[in-house]
Amino acid sequence: MKALKIINMVILTITILLYITIYYGLYSQILLGIVQIVSSLILGLNYRKLILLNQKRLKSYWLFVAIYFSGWLLPWGRVLDNSYGIVIAVIGVIFIPMALAIYFQIILMSIKK
Repeated sequence: MKALKIINMVILTITILLYITIYYGLYSQILLGIVQIVSSLILGLNYRKLILLNQKRLKSYWLFVAIYFSGWLLPWGRVLDNSYGIVIAVIGVIFIPMALAIYFQIILMSIKK
């Protein structure tokens, strides 16, 4: 578990720093998302070893990720065509995934092992 914490913290920090350039931050966010999904699956294998609070947090994280990914299946064409389209795109591509990443890091940091 300690390795998961360190790997996630390093990649999260690098992603945040790379957002200075935006372009590289977006690419780094892809790597961060893959690492965090894999890490959450590893935590899922050790689900019974987690305290009840962290089990609930992990379930919430999985629910939020499922909702986020299912949102990509919606037809966003008309929504993105209006004057607020860029704001919605930035929120959906940058802020929501980074909020999920920070929430997952909080879950990892609350695990004692």
